[in-house]
Amino acid sequence: MCTTRISALVLSTGALVCVWSSHALAGPELTHTRLFETDGKVFYRIPALVITNKGTLIAVCNGRVGTPRDHCPYVQLAVRRSTDNGKTWGPMKMIADRKGWVAVGGSGIVDSATGEIMFHYGVGPGTAEARKAHKESDPKAYTGSMIARSTDDGKTWTCEPKKLEPNSHGSKGGTHGSDTGVVLRHGAKKGRLLMPARTGIKIKDKDGRERGVGVNCAIYSDDHGKTWRTSGVVQHNTGEACLAELPDGTIYLNSRAGGDGWRLTARSKDCGETWGDFAKSDALRDCNFGTAASILSVPKEVHGRHFLLFTNAAHNQPGFNVVWNRKKFTASVSFDGGKTWPLKKLINPGPSGYSASVMSKKGEFFVLYEKGEKHYRDKGVSIVKFNLEWLLDGKALKDFK
Repeated sequence: MCTTRISALVLSTGALVCVWSSHALAGPELTHTRLFETDGKVFYRIPALVITNKGTLIAVCNGRVGTPRDHCPYVQLAVRRSTDNGKTWGPMKMIADRKGWVAVGGSGIVDSATGEIMFHYGVGPGTAEARKAHKESDPKAYTGSMIARSTDDGKTWTCEPKKLEPNSHGSKGGTHGSDTGVVLRHGAKKGRLLMPARTGIKIKDKDGRERGVGVNCAIYSDDHGKTWRTSGVVQHNTGEACLAELPDGTIYLNSRAGGDGWRLTARSKDCGETWGDFAKSDALRDCNFGTAASILSVPKEVHGRHFLLFTNAAHNQPGFNVVWNRKKFTASVSFDGGKTWPLKKLINPGPSGYSASVMSKKGEFFVLYEKGEKHYRDKGVSIVKFNLEWLLDGKALKDFK
């Protein structure tokens, strides 16, 4: 594990006022820690992150054995935890690890009412040998969507098939590669567990021919994660998503998209069951071919003003291969529910990929993301911790419209 830290004094009176009004006096702080180190045999990708009711950080990612590429035939689901706010981390353990099988990482969520931790993932035989053995000698072994659960703050895990109902299209959502889920704080469905997800639907071309398209959605549970339902869908050809609840109960969903390199957005007025207000962001740049991103809705009571914190690899240079184009990991802030993004701060100029984010009770920000050296998947997965003072860079929240 290697750690680097950048810290400095508060630079302005405005920043001091913000600090005093929100929490104990602090200087700008940014800390990077490598949690899952690629060794040339196992390549760590697809991060997922939660923070428990007790403040424990739980970091999960895939260990792709033999290759970092998609469709790796042998994929582990690895986990590490920190009980001291990210200062130190326990040893890496495995939630799922069966030779020749894949455990495709999804996103995580903590039910604030019960304290239960849940990570979603998919499982199945990956190699020809494993598929043959599964068919011949172990045909009853479950394949499909799973949930890993912990009721002891992430010390131990039990894994079981996920009970998931389809949407009106007959499709079921999977959280693979998406950001951390949220527990709704407002409205008629307060306490609902809501997670960004992906699915596929059939559409007809102009000539009447049917074809499949990838599309984002959400999955939600009103019984503390025992059963789940799939929401309606957003724009076609959307990839991994992140979502946040706004103070008025609106759900804001932000999607990866290919094409011209701008993020796509959608909103829900019914607690994540259906989606509308589809738009293209003219302020949030996505890397070429897009990538997964993360978002946090920071309540007013934490720092004195509500805002959205969005993090992604924001570099875009048309024509460059995606492997080389994922870099400039950036934090962007919106004070108007995602309409404008007046504050941007570079976290890491180098290769960067998928991410997931959480916030501590003290208002510190943690983002688990793919952080590379020559390209985004060559070194593994790191966690970056930063505070409001670093994000504001000497300004105060009141300085932004």
